[in-house]
Amino acid sequence: INALFHSSSGGMTENSQDVWKNKYPYLSSVKDFDKKNPKFRWQKKFSNKELVNLFPKIGGIKNIEILNITDTGRVKNVKLYGAYGSDQMSGVELRKKLGLNSNFVRFKLIEEQSTQFPIEKGLVVFGKGSGHGVGMSQWGAKYMASRGQKAERILKHFYRGVQIKPFKKGYL
Repeated sequence: INALFHSSSGGMTENSQDVWKNKYPYLSSVKDFDKKNPKFRWQKKFSNKELVNLFPKIGGIKNIEILNITDTGRVKNVKLYGAYGSDQMSGVELRKKLGLNSNFVRFKLIEEQSTQFPIEKGLVVFGKGSGHGVGMSQWGAKYMASRGQKAERILKHFYRGVQIKPFKKGYL
């Protein structure tokens, strides 16, 4: 299998087809036990100036509309509204552009005082988890192991329907 893994899913792992094109039945969404970790909840703040630098074509971000989400709640597509127009992108692209831990996020526009302008819009991103969320969660696996679960049981939880066999060179 393509044994994908990530740090923390934020409570539910993601289906492979909701992040990439390919659907693998063994990479389907499952409950994660990753709540006790420093990356479970996080937030990142952007000033108006940072947003204008990140999105110069549309003149920053004045509003964000989540167009759709995956079954687990991750952002699939967004529409960004700026001073000069709008742009649309996937949650995966937005995560990369903003340097976010994951795309399991929600947004809040905030007003910030500025010396040059009376009020500017800043952005706070509230997120859960760290990584793409597909496959095995390292924090979830750690928690299950700390509760006495054996490796085979943990692997079968995160990789649905797999058989675990001794490795042979012929598999390559």
